[in-house]
Amino acid sequence: MPQVDIAPIHNEAGNMAIYTNVDQEFIFINVDRVKIIFEEYRKVIKRKVGWVNPSGVFLSLLTAFMTTDFTTEKFGIPPSIMEKIFIIISAGVCLWLSVELTMMCKYRKKGAVEKFLERIKGKNQFITTPAKESPLVPPPNIPKIRQTKKKMKNKKKRKKR
Repeated sequence: MPQVDIAPIHNEAGNMAIYTNVDQEFIFINVDRVKIIFEEYRKVIKRKVGWVNPSGVFLSLLTAFMTTDFTTEKFGIPPSIMEKIFIIISAGVCLWLSVELTMMCKYRKKGAVEKFLERIKGKNQFITTPAKESPLVPPPNIPKIRQTKKKMKNKKKRKKR
């Protein structure tokens, strides 16, 4: 990459500094592979934050259970049955929460952006280019995909024969 000379700019107090951080990396990858890797990454992230919904429902049920007195009949359901329904639903949501917390612990070390980028880059599949070459030019070991119009016409003529 070409060197850029930047003259230091000083303000009146003389305490300003400029730092450059312009290194670039390019990744050549097909769309299908990105879709697969991104779908796996999305599933991991979903598992890591899946505990939020059941915890909200559980806290709501817990608050309702603590503040409700089951003394009057509601919706034609006797108070004792209503209390048992609350307990059963709360136990189910507590089970759901425990499953999601287990998944969160299982996936806690996965799903980092750096690991996602490593998967996209591939393992040890990097190509370095000399500093004078443009990083946009594909490396020599990647075959050229585009063909000239003449070559395409010649191929069509050969097929017709």
